[in-house]
Amino acid sequence: SIYNELYQLEIKNIFIGETEINNIYLSTIDSSSTISYFPKDIFNSMMAGIFAECLDKNGQCGKIKRMEGYGICSEFMNLKEMKKALNGIWPAIKIIFSGYEFIWEPRNYYIDHSSETKYRACFGFDTDEKMNSIILGTNFMRGYDIIFDRENNRIGFAMAECGRNMRKKL
Repeated sequence: SIYNELYQLEIKNIFIGETEINNIYLSTIDSSSTISYFPKDIFNSMMAGIFAECLDKNGQCGKIKRMEGYGICSEFMNLKEMKKALNGIWPAIKIIFSGYEFIWEPRNYYIDHSSETKYRACFGFDTDEKMNSIILGTNFMRGYDIIFDRENNRIGFAMAECGRNMRKKL
């Protein structure tokens, strides 16, 4: 079965700033999914937490809206505003697994959909109303070295050196 080849982890808790989402869900680490997917209740709580954090930042999170084909995005007046939002305005998402705290930084969970005339950063996660589990895609892995230990049925996370260098340059 394909599920024997997937890595599943239990999420104990998710924090976005002061917002705590304490529903326990099974998550699957899926390197073939570009973005991550959450059940509707978790997704809505995550977005509420992000909106709450952005309200405290005087609208510096850009103009947030759902865009056909892109999901939920923020539009910015210029590249400088977008970089500022991704490097300190948008909140980090803290995910608590059994025995591990994972910090998902905005620069890792967003997807840049800018054009020559628009500066747009879209959230690299969405909802699928039919799902009752979480799919953590490749954007979840950005900035980390992920070790898939099939022999011992384990997965390991370590901050990637290239991620540290990219953070300094962004």
